[in-house]
Amino acid sequence: MNFPTYIRAHTRTRARRGKNHNPMEELLTVQEVSELLKVSVWTIRTWCSQKYIPYFKLRGAVRFRESEVELWIKKNVSRGRSLHRLRIETAMVPEGIEN
Repeated sequence: MNFPTYIRAHTRTRARRGKNHNPMEELLTVQEVSELLKVSVWTIRTWCSQKYIPYFKLRGAVRFRESEVELWIKKNVSRGRSLHRLRIETAMVPEGIEN
């Protein structure tokens, strides 16, 4: 049976969220997320414009699902010095100079 596109898209979205997704979970504002992460409101807004942090708009207002922010934090926790930063710093050393 072929369902209309909007039903198929909704089904895929529900499947991606998992069985434990609570549609009535607490929503956070930009201010609350900035306080949680201890960064400025403008940093959060920049991250949203760059699609770096998961968010959605509710009647034009930016909102965050608490569970998605927690998962994003877990995925983006730095464990010491990253290899990417190490490669950049190594590449910036002029030739003939040893560390």
